[in-house]
Amino acid sequence: MVFDPGVGSGLAAGAAAGVAIGASMSAFAKTAAAGGFAVNETGGQALLTAIRNMKDRIDEIRADTMVGTFQPKLGLTHGAEVMANVDLAVAQDDQGFMPMLLKFRESLESAEQGINDAMRNYVAMDQSGAARYLST
Repeated sequence: MVFDPGVGSGLAAGAAAGVAIGASMSAFAKTAAAGGFAVNETGGQALLTAIRNMKDRIDEIRADTMVGTFQPKLGLTHGAEVMANVDLAVAQDDQGFMPMLLKFRESLESAEQGINDAMRNYVAMDQSGAARYLST
């Protein structure tokens, strides 16, 4: 039996999930930019804090793992050497954990922009509503 890290339903599911997350965040940001929803300052700041915390944690994980810059030391046996090569190949694969995590981090940029737009929408809606009551 030959192990091929590039084949399997788990890999396909992971890649599909990464694409879906990116598409969802992009749609979220576009909807907010188009005025599709609004978020008040308190709620928006809480969401922005959560997004920034996620981005910071991803940056910490990236720094801690230094993926792609070293080959793991698993031992001196032939099996350990083979697995170290497989681990390095998987780490550098564009559908591996770290590339997917970095794609998720990129999608957080869209989410952050969406929240900022939604907060502006809230202010505009609030001012518009107030103007209606003040003009009557």
